[in-house]
Parts: sequence; structure tokens; C-alpha cells
Amino acid sequence: AIIENFGAQIQHWQKASSKAIPYLKTAFDIGEESGDMLYASYAFINIIGISISYGRQLDSVFKLTNQFLSFVKNKKVVFAELITSYYFIFLKLLMSKNQDIESSDKYLDSFKDLNDSNLLSFYYVLTIMPLYMLGFNEKALSIARKSEEIIEYSTGMFYVPEHYFYYSLIISVLYN
Repeated sequence: AIIENFGAQIQHWQKASSKAIPYLKTAFDIGEESGDMLYASYAFINIIGISISYGRQLDSVFKLTNQFLSFVKNKKVVFAELITSYYFIFLKLLMSKNQDIESSDKYLDSFKDLNDSNLLSFYYVLTIMPLYMLGFNEKALSIARKSEEIIEYSTGMFYVPEHYFYYSLIISVLYN
């Protein structure tokens, strides 16, 4: 748990995000070997998120995400399957420039059902990114405002700066 928390919440504030990947891989291996699928899943989910953040090729992140999705389905780690499935949709949107943004909406209730403001914040941040990139700025602003209401529950997470970055970009585009 300590290695996963360091890799996911501390390392990226000291060095480049990509430097957290070895810590997270170690945390995943330890979690899997010990049977602690919760922390193994947290570690791998953060590997995916950080890989996107530091600019790893989307096709390789997509392949990695697909492999992990099979793993969590097999191990029946429900929350990790939900998050990884959403990453999968997110990556498909970015890679294909697919205008089917509505496909992300079906996940909102599932994230709300988890009753975890941190994970809901994650959902919102991951949603505003492709909305902005594909030009759906009004919808992105609406979701960014919802994210702003709960982002405090994600203190220290690697996606908090992304929230503020995309929120400011969306505001700049709409009010320029």
C-alpha cells in the first residue's frame, strides 16, 4: 500500500510522472502476489492514468488498458473494472476522434453508485479532457463545474492539475 501511494500521490510532485511507473509496477506485483487485488488494481489504474498524462503513445496505453481490463474481469475487481472500462472508452474517443461523446454518459451513474467523491472526481476530469479536445466546450464546462465542487476530495492525485488545466482552457475558449 505504501509503494502504491508513493507512486500515485507523491512521486509526481517531486519528479516527472513517468518516474512513478516503476514504483507502481512493483506495487502491482506485490499486490497480485499477496492476493491483495484492491491495491494491485489501484497501482495499475494509476499506471494507465500516468501513462496518458506523460504522453505515452495512445495505442500502447490502449493495449495496456485492454490487458488490465481482462485481468480485473477475471479477478472480479468491480470498481477497477468500471474505471478501466472508462479509460478504455476515453482512449477510443481520443484515438478515433469519435464524436460519440454520449457513450461516456452511461458511466456516470455507476461512478455515483460507488459513493466515492474521489472516484467521481476522477470520472469528471477524465470526461472533460476529450470533450475539450473534440470541441464540446459547453458540455465540458458543465462537467468541469461539477468537478470543481468535489476536486478537494482528490488532493494529491495526479489528475488534480489536469482538472485545473482543462478547466482553465475551457473557460478561455468560451469567454475569449
